[in-house]
Amino acid sequence: MDFFLPVPDSIKVSITNICNYKCLMCYNSSLQEKRGFIENKLFYDIVDQCFENEIKRISIGATGEPLMHRNFADFLRYAKSKDLWVSTTSNCSFLTKKIADKMIEDRIDRFNISIYSSSPEEHEKYTGSNCFFKVVENVTYFLEKWANSGKTTEVNMWFLPIPGVNNFDKYIQFWGPLAQKIGLDLAEKEQINWAGQVDLFKLNRFKLGRENEKMYFGWRNKTRCNHVRNYLHVLHNGDIVPCCVIPEVANNEEINFGNGYENRLMDVWSSDKYLKFKSDVFKKNYFKYKPCSRCSRIFEEKKVWISLDDLPGRLKQIWQN
Repeated sequence: MDFFLPVPDSIKVSITNICNYKCLMCYNSSLQEKRGFIENKLFYDIVDQCFENEIKRISIGATGEPLMHRNFADFLRYAKSKDLWVSTTSNCSFLTKKIADKMIEDRIDRFNISIYSSSPEEHEKYTGSNCFFKVVENVTYFLEKWANSGKTTEVNMWFLPIPGVNNFDKYIQFWGPLAQKIGLDLAEKEQINWAGQVDLFKLNRFKLGRENEKMYFGWRNKTRCNHVRNYLHVLHNGDIVPCCVIPEVANNEEINFGNGYENRLMDVWSSDKYLKFKSDVFKKNYFKYKPCSRCSRIFEEKKVWISLDDLPGRLKQIWQN
């Protein structure tokens, strides 16, 4: 089945499911499983398996805030010592100068900065925390250090909008001068519903929309999920699930494909249970897997552009008003 790779391109490792934020667009505060941190032995074993099996990439963190793990910097250094491409995503509230220096010194390959606010008020509404100015200080230090280091790290700083909470124009006004100074692009990122666990953004199958003063009719077609085709996600407790959009097994044993304390990654990748899952994903039979069946990732949007002249009179009047 060519859709899935013979060897995973990457492994994502959630080193903790603990987070100090309660973001409105995130599932973390509603997780059911026990909170904790990955054991050092498991993380190092995963890195060793990646090296042995020529799995080239690893992402540190997904379910919680990775910089809350006291050994994050050690994990990064060890992964880089095995010549792996390494990525992480952080809300930057724990991005101390020491950690920032180590990330740049050890040449982390990609760093995704998750800050979507431009004022203390927006930040508190969005995250439930009051550390806006500390995060600004942390992000500013890292970005300036990064800019002066030769930019060997890919840095992404995306904006995720929540109507009535934050504003992209204000975001550009606040962060734009720094971004322009160091040559960093700021862009909006598409929201997802995290396998149906976040209902802030409804998964509408059909919609009328407007884009660049043009109107379109949009709908979502079920598609093969590219998100699961090339990696595995190992949780802090060792559970192995198909992707980072699924943050825990909870009561969904159908997407639990093993445990890192008991199973080798490549054994899971080629196991009968995972091969059956791959076959079902290829056939778009998501109904067997509850988290997958309700995930926005299994749809792709199609659009048909519509002229106002194509609309009935009353609908045309409503649209114009």
